[in-house]
Amino acid sequence: MSRDYIPTGETQFQAWYENFVAKLPMYASQFRFTGEELAEIQASFEEVRRKLSEHTSMKSALQSLTQVKNMTFHDARVLARRMAKDAKNHRSYTPAIGEDLGIVIPESPLMPGGLDNVQPTFFAVILADRIRLDWIKDIFDGVIVQTRRNAETTWTAFGFDDMSPYEDMRPNAAIGVPEMRYYRMRYRYNGEEVGRWSNEVKVVCGLDAAT
Repeated sequence: MSRDYIPTGETQFQAWYENFVAKLPMYASQFRFTGEELAEIQASFEEVRRKLSEHTSMKSALQSLTQVKNMTFHDARVLARRMAKDAKNHRSYTPAIGEDLGIVIPESPLMPGGLDNVQPTFFAVILADRIRLDWIKDIFDGVIVQTRRNAETTWTAFGFDDMSPYEDMRPNAAIGVPEMRYYRMRYRYNGEEVGRWSNEVKVVCGLDAAT
């Protein structure tokens, strides 16, 4: 099967479309394109350019908002831990108060063998522009996420995620070539990695270049 001459990536398509629309009038009489048809495709290109620009701006704003949100949650957790620690060290503290404040470890179905044996459970969902990893948080701070591609043997760390889902928005290493991606997670509790790595989850990913 021959390759499509129209690029699938949105940024690449805009560049291709701009060239196509700009040069089409030179051949209008030859191919008997009307003025209305040329005006229609010019308007179509302007709409493509406008919408892609709007999407890029919104994506940048969302990334900035996500960073602010993450820092707000981080600061809140640091403050809560400090005050919980002060409460536990006070002579008036009792286990009953700790349970009431929620600052003692509750019973969890994920920890039948204690922290050494906990293991995250998650599911990968393939979307049009990302791989979404839905994981179960329970009482933990969050998860460490790692990945590898195709025949790679070394895991690459994505970092820490404190709220499900985690989204992998990387394009494929080779445009138009599906690749195997493997993911695994490990819980973090009270700022430390605990338990075992999850079972590996494998997906076949077909994400084009970043749009």
